[in-house]
Amino acid sequence: MGLVVKVPAGGVNPASSDPLPLVVEVASRGAIAQSSDPEPSPSPSAEPEPIQVSKEVFNQTFTEVEALIKNLNGLIKARDYSGWTRYLSADYIKRMSEAENLRQMSQSATLQKNNIVLKSLNDYFINVVVPSRANLRLDDLVFLSENVVEAIMIVGNRRVTVYRLIKIDNQWMIGLS
Repeated sequence: MGLVVKVPAGGVNPASSDPLPLVVEVASRGAIAQSSDPEPSPSPSAEPEPIQVSKEVFNQTFTEVEALIKNLNGLIKARDYSGWTRYLSADYIKRMSEAENLRQMSQSATLQKNNIVLKSLNDYFINVVVPSRANLRLDDLVFLSENVVEAIMIVGNRRVTVYRLIKIDNQWMIGLS
């Protein structure tokens, strides 16, 4: 299984404040596509069904995740790589650092057009995350379990999953599962 970098159809403009996120999606075919769809997620056949939670749990989680996204936006705008990595799960770091995944992500049209080859997680942060994820907001949550949520941003009339988050040791982290 590999990772696919998806970029908005118009590409990524690092100087733009356009909130459309650049997206990384786990894929089994390794093809690079252009889109602004979900953050890393398992293949479609393995997608868990959303679960229902109480209004209290939803509201508490929404508040926590909204604060996390604001923190991440600040770290990303400041290009604070080490601060950003504190919010990544070990699985996310491992997968996003794999040489094959970096090679596949480097095949995206936007990165190729700009002669960018990703060689590390830091390269991914500077060349993919910084230009595309500094202006995200939380509009909704989808609970996949008590400890796994998808953070949703509404773009136009589309619901876009901007992060898959996992609660580890009582802290929300960017994750893959």
